[in-house]
Amino acid sequence: MDSDDAATLSGEGGVPSPAHLQDFAQAISPTTLGPSFGEAVPQNNTIPALASHDALIGPDIGADASHNSQPLGPEATVIYATGPLIGYQFPFSYGPPAMEDFDVNVEMVDDEGSLLGDIERNLDFVHFIEQWYYRSGTMNGELHSLSEDAIAIRRWTRPTEVLRSELNGDKMDCQGIDWTSLGVKRAVGRQVRRKLYTNYTNLPTYQQPGDCATQLPHKPGPYHFRRLNTRNAPHMVHFQLRNLISVSSFADIYYAGQSKIIRTDSFPRSPKQVVMDLTKPNIPCRYADPIRISTMTTAHDVLIAGGFQGEYAMTNLQSSVEDGQIEGLVTPDENGITNHVHIHLSRSSSLPSAVFCSNDQQIRVLDCATNKFVGAHKFDMAVNCAATSPDARLRVVVGDTKDVTIIEAASGRHLESLSGHRDYGFACAWADDGFQVATGNQDKQVRIYDARSWRRPLKVIAAEMGGVRSLRFSPVGGGRRSLLMAEPADLVSVVDTTTFESKQQLDHFGDTAGVDFTPDGSGIYVGIADFKFGGMMEYERIGRGVRSRKATPARADDPLEHGVDCCRYDDEDDNQHDERDDWLHEDALDFDPRVKRNAAHRNQRRFTSEYIVY
Repeated sequence: MDSDDAATLSGEGGVPSPAHLQDFAQAISPTTLGPSFGEAVPQNNTIPALASHDALIGPDIGADASHNSQPLGPEATVIYATGPLIGYQFPFSYGPPAMEDFDVNVEMVDDEGSLLGDIERNLDFVHFIEQWYYRSGTMNGELHSLSEDAIAIRRWTRPTEVLRSELNGDKMDCQGIDWTSLGVKRAVGRQVRRKLYTNYTNLPTYQQPGDCATQLPHKPGPYHFRRLNTRNAPHMVHFQLRNLISVSSFADIYYAGQSKIIRTDSFPRSPKQVVMDLTKPNIPCRYADPIRISTMTTAHDVLIAGGFQGEYAMTNLQSSVEDGQIEGLVTPDENGITNHVHIHLSRSSSLPSAVFCSNDQQIRVLDCATNKFVGAHKFDMAVNCAATSPDARLRVVVGDTKDVTIIEAASGRHLESLSGHRDYGFACAWADDGFQVATGNQDKQVRIYDARSWRRPLKVIAAEMGGVRSLRFSPVGGGRRSLLMAEPADLVSVVDTTTFESKQQLDHFGDTAGVDFTPDGSGIYVGIADFKFGGMMEYERIGRGVRSRKATPARADDPLEHGVDCCRYDDEDDNQHDERDDWLHEDALDFDPRVKRNAAHRNQRRFTSEYIVY
C-alpha cells in the first residue's frame, strides 16, 4: 500500500498556508465535480464545504451540514500526498476522518503545483448522479441527460431490504434504485459509470491490462440475486484495502464497521449483533481514537480484525460476546497499517495461526491459541496480501512491487519471483486443491498459476473497470470450481476455473468492501460500502432451498447481457447448471474435513425442476 498516505503539508503553527489551500482548491475543478464543488478557497484559513457536507463525509462524522465553511484551528492540517487522499483533519471530537470519507475525484499537487497523481475516481452513487447531472449540460450531448428529479436523490427513502421477488425492471433494481425517476435506463447508468471511472495505479504508465490478458465473455452462471440488506453496509478506511467481510455460515455473516465487527445472517429482519467493539481499545494507540478496522477474517472459529495503526483484535467465535476480545499490536511502526490477515491451521500443532501482512514490509505469524507471535519475515516492499497453501508449506505474497513472491511458509525462504504484472498487487488466493494460485493487481490483470510449475501462468484474465482488490476461490465441496474477482467498485466476476472460457458477472453501484463464499459454496456475499445505496448483497446458487430458476436468455437491452439480471424476476424452472467439476473427485469429498455438505446435499443441486429442495 502507498507509503506516503499521511504526508502533511502545513504552514506556520500547523495551519495550512494560503498557497497550499489555493493549490488544493484549484485541483477540485468545476468541470470535474460540478459547479458547487470547485469554489475558491478564501484567504482566511477556512475551507468551504464540498458539495453537501453530510453526504461527503458520512453520517457519523458530518451529521450537521448547515455550515458553509469549517474554520481551521491551530491543530488542523490539510492532508494530501503522493498516495491516497486522506482528507482534512479537524480538531473535532471524532478525531481524524476515515479515508473513504473524502473519496472524491481530486488531483493532488506538490509545493510547486505539479500533478502527483489521482486517487481512485469512484464517487459514491449520490455524487456520481450529481456529477452526471451537472456534467451532462456541459459535454455537448456526450452524456444522457437526467431528469430534474435526479438532483433530489440524496433525499430518497430506501427500503430496509430488496428481495428478488420485488425486482421490477428499471423501476426497482437490486439496490432499490428507481431508474425511471432518474429518467434513464439502468444500462445507460452502467455505460456512464464506465465512462467516468478511472482506474487507480501507482505506476501510471499502465492503465490497461495489456494484450496478454483475456477479456472473458459473460455467460449465465449458477448464482442469482437473492436479496440486499440495506441496514448492513461495511465501512472502509482505505480505498486499496477490500477484505472487510467474512462468511462462516448462512447464519454468521461478519463485516467491519468503522470500529466494530458486526454479525448478521441471511434471514429477513434479523437484528445486528456487535461481536467486537474497538471503540475504546485496551491497548495504547497512536491516536486517542477508536481502532479503525482495515481488514478482517474468520476461520476455524476465530475472528481477527486488523487496525489502521498496526493493532489487532481476536476472539473465539464459540465464546460469549460478553467475554470480549484479545487486543494487541502487530507492530508499533508508524507505517504499520495492517493490510491483510488470513488464518490457516499450523502444520505443527493443527491449531489456528494468523498471518498478518503489514505496511512496514513484514509478514508476522500469530499463534492464536497462545496469542504469541511465532514468526516474522522481512521483505523489501510493503506487503499487501498473502495466501497460504492448503498444506501450509508455501505462501504467495503480493505488495508494492510488480513481482509476485513465493516463499516457504515456515522459514520465509524465498523460492520464486513471478514477473508479468505491471503495477502493485493487492489480492491473492490459493485454491483448495493446492494447485491453482491467483494474483490480482492494479494493472487490471488476474494471473492464474499452477503451483506445480511456476514457469508461466495458466491464464491471464483482464478486469473491466479497475484493478482487482479481492480474490476468493470457491471452497472444496462447493460445486463447479470458480474464482471470485472483485474490482474496486461495481463489478464482481465469477470465473469458471475449470475451463477459463467464461465468467458470470454480478453488478451493483458502489465501492466493493469485500466478497466471500459461504463455506459450502452455495452462496456469495458482496459488501457494498456506498454511503446511501450500500448494504450486504446475497447471491444464491440455483437449487439451494428453492426451485431451480431459469437464467432467462439475454435481451438486447439487458443491463448485463449474460450476467445476473438485477432488474428482472423470473420464476421459470431449469436444471441447466452441471456441478460435477469440484476441486476433488466426488468419492473424496465425503472424507475431506473442509467439505461442509454431505453427498445428499450436494446431489440436490442436480435435481430437476420436478423437485423442491428441502
